Amino acid sequence: MKKIFATIIIAAIALVSCSKSLESISIDPESATMKVGETRTLSVNYNPAKASNKPEVVWTSSNTSIATVSNGVVTTTKAGTVVITATAGEFTAICSITVENDVPVVGDSKYSLIGTFLGTDWDTDYNLAEIETNIFVIRHVTLTDSDKFKVRYNGSWDSNRGGTFIELGKGFAVTEHGEDIIPGLNGTYDIWYNKTKEQMAVVVKDGTPIWE
Repeated sequence: MKKIFATIIIAAIALVSCSKSLESISIDPESATMKVGETRTLSVNYNPAKASNKPEVVWTSSNTSIATVSNGVVTTTKAGTVVITATAGEFTAICSITVENDVPVVGDSKYSLIGTFLGTDWDTDYNLAEIETNIFVIRHVTLTDSDKFKVRYNGSWDSNRGGTFIELGKGFAVTEHGEDIIPGLNGTYDIWYNKTKEQMAVVVKDGTPIWE
């Protein structure tokens, strides 16, 4: 009889422990550093983990121009600091995210990219790398939708290429002293120059262009 009574007490304790109400939530991780154009999935921890009530989580971003969030998936668009908030019923938790620009991967050719990207305002040359004969690239260039640029030779405005951007990933024609190139993109990209075809291409990060 005592054993039965003890078993009932243990079962009752277990039942009570399994039906605890939610006390708080937290986001994992609570802070993070990301690059422009990256995505990262955040998760919500319930306290206690076996709470009987687990309201659906609603995600919000303090600045959607820096990063957006959907179902815990954060996508960054430009440099800055943003707070991601998770709300579950009456409980909230936050994750502070610092978004940084990538550092361009430069080369040592005499062709360089110059423009307004990364706040350089046409003052800084970023040299392209020649990866095949007459095909040059600079990788991991962070752009905003208002940025302009050109490719020039040997740091001189007497020899520069510009043109009209057509489509991400595909080559477009450039000419000597052509128009400033304005892709209207937000994120981190690779920028290519094909001297033989006199084309440039803006490609997704670590991607490969299609020459026309």
